[in-house]
Amino acid sequence: MLLGIDLGTGSAKALLLATDGTAIGEASRPYPVHAPHPGWAESEPGDWWLAVAWLLGRQWEIMLIKYRRSHFQDRCMVLF
Repeated sequence: MLLGIDLGTGSAKALLLATDGTAIGEASRPYPVHAPHPGWAESEPGDWWLAVAWLLGRQWEIMLIKYRRSHFQDRCMVLF
C-alpha cells in the first residue's frame, strides 16, 4: 500500500492506494489560516502536524476496516 500526503494552504489531504493503483481511502483535515496583513496567508506548522497525525490514524482505521490484519500485515512498507 502507498500513502500520499498533501499539505495545502488550508488543509492536509491523504490518499491511500493499493499497489495496483486502486484508491482504498482518502481523507482531509482542515487547519486554521491566519491573515495578519492583506494578501498574506499563514498557518502554524504545529497545526500541519496535528492534521497529518489525524490523517495517519484515519488511514490506519480504513485499512483495518477494509482488510483483515493478516491480509496487509506483511505487505506494508514505509517510504521516506
